[in-house]
Amino acid sequence: MDMLNSFIGFFSVTFVAFYVFFKGINEQPKRKEVTRYCLYTVGICIAVLGVRFIFPPAAPFVLVFLSVIPNRRFMSYLGREAFRISFTATVISCGLSYGFSTVAVFIVSIFTGIFQANNIYSIFIDDTAALLYSFCIQCALLVSLFKIRRLKTGYSFLNLRNINRILIFLSLTVFSCYAVVARLKPLISSDEPSIIISAIMGLVTVLCALMIIIWWRAGIKLIYNDNLVKQEAEALKLRIRLQEKEIGKLNKENQLFSEIIHRDNKLLPSMEHAVTTFLEASKESSPELAEEAEAILKALKTYTQGRRGVLNQYVKEAKSLPSTKILTIDMILNYINQEAIAGNIEFDVVINGNIKYMVENIISEESLETLVADLLDNAINALKPFKVGKILFSIGVVDDYYEISVSDSGLFFSPEILENLGKMKVTTNEDMGGSGIGMMKVFKILNETKSSMLINNYKLGKNVFTKRISITFDGMNEYEYKFPEYQMS
Repeated sequence: MDMLNSFIGFFSVTFVAFYVFFKGINEQPKRKEVTRYCLYTVGICIAVLGVRFIFPPAAPFVLVFLSVIPNRRFMSYLGREAFRISFTATVISCGLSYGFSTVAVFIVSIFTGIFQANNIYSIFIDDTAALLYSFCIQCALLVSLFKIRRLKTGYSFLNLRNINRILIFLSLTVFSCYAVVARLKPLISSDEPSIIISAIMGLVTVLCALMIIIWWRAGIKLIYNDNLVKQEAEALKLRIRLQEKEIGKLNKENQLFSEIIHRDNKLLPSMEHAVTTFLEASKESSPELAEEAEAILKALKTYTQGRRGVLNQYVKEAKSLPSTKILTIDMILNYINQEAIAGNIEFDVVINGNIKYMVENIISEESLETLVADLLDNAINALKPFKVGKILFSIGVVDDYYEISVSDSGLFFSPEILENLGKMKVTTNEDMGGSGIGMMKVFKILNETKSSMLINNYKLGKNVFTKRISITFDGMNEYEYKFPEYQMS
């Protein structure tokens, strides 16, 4: 009878473990596979019974090991990952099966105790029947477990190594508790400490089963949040692609309108001149039309002047800057272009070379951003005292070295400022809030990248620009400045 009861106990744990395994990996086995797994279950139970008689504590671990074999074969389509995933899923499934088996035994024990206290004892509550009742309760509990909305997705966390390790540890703790109970089983009926230890092991098993469920849910939540982030990232990429497509379309339209406007700017003045000549002649030949011709001339001049201003502004705003292929640098250039438009400054960009190569091999993207932003911001500030101005920004290869240069028609650098650049915070725009911090950061990057700076001040009238700052990535780490009449270094 003891042999039969042991077989029923192992069969219920193994059968339920296979059920939980398939629910966990979201697979529906075919009828042939169900039959095969039933035969596996019987074979595993016979093997574990043999181990139990030789060394009882090893029985739970042997059961798990033998259960991995058919599961590994079933998941062979996963290739190299088959063993890892099947092992993890099998261990967790067996841990849950043992844990819920313990819960079911507790429930049946309560009812058995009630029946015995009331002297009700029959074939319906003997040891074999109690095991069968436990098996039914165990199945009902685990079927209900997979009805929970959060757990319906099964073991979606199997690729999260940290979660897997925790769940395997909890499952091994469950098996260890069963091993301890198996070792103490011969003493339980007579030895009170053994009874207490077995009860504690049973409680630990139940707690570990609950912890498995909690960490299972945590793994699913982690996967859900990760998938949500990926979906948002994909949606953002799609939105960016659509916006880039729209920007490309608008740039083409701007180019077309710029060409039309350019043509109109040439055509309208000549048409205005022709109409004006005609109306002037009409005034002389027909004095009675003089007043009407004067009114038309006045309206025509007002219209053409207003239109010329709008067209010139549109041409300036519609200018499409060349791209460096570095998103952050392009964003800085577009921002500076807007600042230039607001300040009535003509801003041009020249690119000569592969800027991606530059940030990958010569200077970091972050440092390049700082250089470009600070140099152009200084140029904008240098032009604030003037009503109009020009800035030319160039980046690329010059004489075999990558170079950044900014030319502007703003305030000069005085000799005192040039001598102290990089040594202390100095600025030409102190009255307008300049701090000199930008140039200090520029010199810090020059030292880090071993690049050289040359500042040229030009004679008024000889050049459209008043000064030019050039940074050359030549590994020399030199600083030089020049004036029209004399040179200092």
